[in-house]
Amino acid sequence: MRSHEFTAATRLCVVALLLVVGLMAAPLAAAQGTPVPTAETASPAAPTETPTPTVTRTPTLTPTPTATLTELQNRLLLADTYLKGGQFARAAELYTEILMEERGHPEALTGLRKALDAQGTATATAAAPRPTPPPPTPTVAPSFGDTLSDKIGDVAGTVLAILLVVLVLYFLAPALRHALIVLREFYCLRVRPLLRRPALARPFLIGEFIDATGLSNFGGSQIVTHTLAEKLLEWSELVQAKELAVEPASALDLSGMAWIRALWSWVFPPERAYKLEGVLMGDQPGTYTLVVRRTDLSANIVDASHAFESTRPVAEEAFREMAAAAARWAVHPRDIATSAAAQRGLRAQRSAMEAMPLSADEIFAEVIALLLPVRQQIGQGVLDYAEARERLQQADRLIADLPQSSRLYADLSEVIADLRRAMSGA
Repeated sequence: MRSHEFTAATRLCVVALLLVVGLMAAPLAAAQGTPVPTAETASPAAPTETPTPTVTRTPTLTPTPTATLTELQNRLLLADTYLKGGQFARAAELYTEILMEERGHPEALTGLRKALDAQGTATATAAAPRPTPPPPTPTVAPSFGDTLSDKIGDVAGTVLAILLVVLVLYFLAPALRHALIVLREFYCLRVRPLLRRPALARPFLIGEFIDATGLSNFGGSQIVTHTLAEKLLEWSELVQAKELAVEPASALDLSGMAWIRALWSWVFPPERAYKLEGVLMGDQPGTYTLVVRRTDLSANIVDASHAFESTRPVAEEAFREMAAAAARWAVHPRDIATSAAAQRGLRAQRSAMEAMPLSADEIFAEVIALLLPVRQQIGQGVLDYAEARERLQQADRLIADLPQSSRLYADLSEVIADLRRAMSGA
């Protein structure tokens, strides 16, 4: 009987405990939006009922209180603003008012001290005397002597600098010019053939021929220059392995800036050419003479000169003949002069009736007359092979009388070989 009562009491305690827990959990369940367990749902023995939906409460934000400044703090902040802005008197007044109301306020004391110190510093700086500028230095106008000495000094400095440059050029120019001449000759004679271009022979510049014959209405100078140019152009046409130019010599430059050209001529090599000039002499009746001088412009020296004579009665024919001989002599002056000297020796040894061998000048003239038509026919494309071979054979026989060590023999042999190659390729 007692056990039955104890069991009923235990059940009542458990139900009471569940009710208390349910009541305590109800606010938390309402805040989370979950249904609150009841005693009927917690107890497995109680009948189940449909729970009533509860309203979910939206949490609201609690506003944070805004800090507000007191009147004293506002006045301190305003005084500090005046102090930082440079209004030291106004800041000192505010700090003084605060100290009169609240004696011993630390912030007001510190601010007042700063304001008074800054105000005193500013007053002392403003009251300090300003530095007086130095008195202007009186300008003294330069005298004529001072101006003249300055100008002379400037001109002397410029002249000395120019003289120094001229001296340096004067001492270094020979070596530099010699090096440039060697390089130019190497390019014209060695490098151009490697580039499949003809070597550049020295051109001939026909200068002035002075007429000293005394003949009236006689254009001897024009006759000589025209004949020289014609014969040299024939030789240039025949020798195509070298580009030989024939031009009139330039006139002497007497302009105001000619000294600059003379200065540069110290350094740069002079013109690479031969200049022909001379004098016409003689009168009728008698012997006419043509003196020709060949100047090597690259070295500025007269490397050869010769006097040609003619006994023809007509002056025009005489000078035309001598000019043609002078053109051949200008190409190879040493070979022609050596052969002429040998001819004079043979004439002295032999009688006038004996046959004399041809001179180098005569052989030169004959070979040009034989080979020039062949060169022209090859250029025109109308070559007569039989006649050309005969002319080449005659030229071979003629040059056989020349010294094989002479440059004239080498040039004529090269011309004949070049014509044979052109005939085989034509």
